[in-house]
Amino acid sequence: MKNIQLFGFLALVIFSFSFVACGNEKQQDTAKTGAAQTETGKTMENAEAVPADVAGADSEAGQVPSSFLAAEKEQYSKILQGGWRETATPDFTIEITGNTIKYFRSGNLLNESTFEIDTRCKSTECEGGTGWCFIEQKDGKTLCNNIRRVDQKNLHYRILGPDGFDKIYTKIER
Repeated sequence: MKNIQLFGFLALVIFSFSFVACGNEKQQDTAKTGAAQTETGKTMENAEAVPADVAGADSEAGQVPSSFLAAEKEQYSKILQGGWRETATPDFTIEITGNTIKYFRSGNLLNESTFEIDTRCKSTECEGGTGWCFIEQKDGKTLCNNIRRVDQKNLHYRILGPDGFDKIYTKIER
């Protein structure tokens, strides 16, 4: 009698584990893609993703849809627009309007620069970059900023080059 009860208990435990394991498919899919969607569906992780609002039905894995090519610079620029607060130094902020970036510390303007979007990060200045970049003309220098992640709340880019480092910002709510 004890063997039957033990067998029944073990069967129940095995069934429970298999049921729980099946519920983790969403987490596994997120881990495979390397990106989680935001609540608005706009996520560009490691600069490889196409914004969800412009990805067309002709998208295939690893391919940028032809309908996207004409509008991609505008879409990439659009997601950068607005105010951003640096997470490491909260009194340091940037304001991106059009193709201009203004740098502020404690509300005081430090400098201003212009940029252009490089949708494939293929410019000479962007050697070693992947995905997409924005190339900035700042203080007489050309800097390539390789987007690592950008969505409605987060901006993370790496300044490429020998002195390169990461910059991480959160969106300033207005």
